[in-house]
Amino acid sequence: MKKKLSLWAFLSLILVTMTICIFSIFYYVTIHQSYRMVRVQEEKILKNTGYALSRNPQVIQTLKDNHYNQSLQKQMLFLSKKSNLDYIVLINLKGIRFTHPDSTKIGKPFQGGDEQAVFKGKAIMSTAEGSLGKSLRYLIPVYDHQKQVGAIAVGLKLTTLGDLSQSSIKEFSKPLLISILISLVVTSIISYGLKKQLHNLHPSDIFQHLEERNATLDQIQAAVFVIDQKHIIKRNNPAASLLFKKEGQRDLFSGKLLESLIPQLKQNHFSKKTEQVLHFQGQDYLLSISPITVKTQNRGYVVFLRNVTETLFTLDQLAHTTAYASALQAQTHQFMNQLHVIYGLADIEYYDELKIYLKELLEPQNEFLARLSMLVREPRLASFIIGEREKFAEKHINLSTEILVEIPTKSTVEDVNNYLLLHRYINTKILTLLNSTTLVSLRLNYQNNLIETDYQWENEKWLLNDYHQYFNDAYFQQLLVDSRATYKISLKQNKVIIRTNIIYSEGS
Repeated sequence: MKKKLSLWAFLSLILVTMTICIFSIFYYVTIHQSYRMVRVQEEKILKNTGYALSRNPQVIQTLKDNHYNQSLQKQMLFLSKKSNLDYIVLINLKGIRFTHPDSTKIGKPFQGGDEQAVFKGKAIMSTAEGSLGKSLRYLIPVYDHQKQVGAIAVGLKLTTLGDLSQSSIKEFSKPLLISILISLVVTSIISYGLKKQLHNLHPSDIFQHLEERNATLDQIQAAVFVIDQKHIIKRNNPAASLLFKKEGQRDLFSGKLLESLIPQLKQNHFSKKTEQVLHFQGQDYLLSISPITVKTQNRGYVVFLRNVTETLFTLDQLAHTTAYASALQAQTHQFMNQLHVIYGLADIEYYDELKIYLKELLEPQNEFLARLSMLVREPRLASFIIGEREKFAEKHINLSTEILVEIPTKSTVEDVNNYLLLHRYINTKILTLLNSTTLVSLRLNYQNNLIETDYQWENEKWLLNDYHQYFNDAYFQQLLVDSRATYKISLKQNKVIIRTNIIYSEGS
């Protein structure tokens, strides 16, 4: 039998490994940060140098004359060396170099492919490969009395940038090595001390650790279930008990099957590693399932349920209310313009043109906002309709909306929430299904405390069964149950018709 490591050796190995990992991460981060700091510093130098040269009278005059200047070439070489730069290149608007570290390159086109933006008056910092190799360079336009006469490229080769970074790293490499050696010695001493403490571990200490874990679990606001492979609940936090209107107690559901508490939970939820939305008890929850793996073996799952209904509604309300306010503002402005036109035509007695103009104003597409503001009394519902029309318009789907009668304000927030949840789901499904340029007709009617909503569009190739399978998933069925709504889909004269009826009591 293979002899196990002593406790001191095991603890020492763990602590030494952790120390090496920490210092390795620190060293990597330091190298990365050093390179970044050097780069930021060099970018600042490039910008300052380029900015100063772009306002140099001799530079401006040379580019304005479009003529090579030997004296300026020497000055640029001197300035490059003094500023620890690899090159300063002047180029005219045709991309021809007037200065260059290699005099044989003067008079030839600038290389890199990033100079087009600077010819449009835009200063840019880029990394490109030119005649001297790949470099970090700053290109800035040069103006003469607000007229661009050329540009300046100030650059530093990436190899030079790397050398500067390495010089910076060498300054702290030796202290870091000494720190590692000291840490290894200290780690050995600490592991020996831990060994002695573990030999004297009392049950009270173990109990204290257990209580700390339970306290952490109790403070989590989301509902947490710890289950085994058969989905039998082993532990749950107080938030999970409150989810079922029970007194907030820990481990209240131990020994019960999780699916008996949450019937909407299916096996395929456990196969997905991403967060999922689960509709439960009329609310939307963010479901996260993490497997418990011990020595490559699955021992169970930790299930998190966080209520996101209010968050989703707030986001929808914000988007739809903004769209509604913008639409009303535009309608007011348009109404004033229309009054001016009507007044003008009447004043000059162009009555035939006035009849034509009034007829155009009464077209359905022009009177939609006016009818919406008069017939839909509930602001959240009105903003939802406008917001959904915009979503359809973004996919180039024409959503023709007809409101038959006045829809009053609601009696409860739940009625509006149920309507928005159900029809947001249907709209999302329709948007996924249909192609652009499709005409969708939406009709809303209100009677007997019910809102009847009809969708119609031309059927292309699907059978009635295909539509039933597409819409009738578990989430949608649960929405129907929670909102006490009815739903019917049919095919009539080559048209798809979806009709919903949902409770919407009139407010007092």
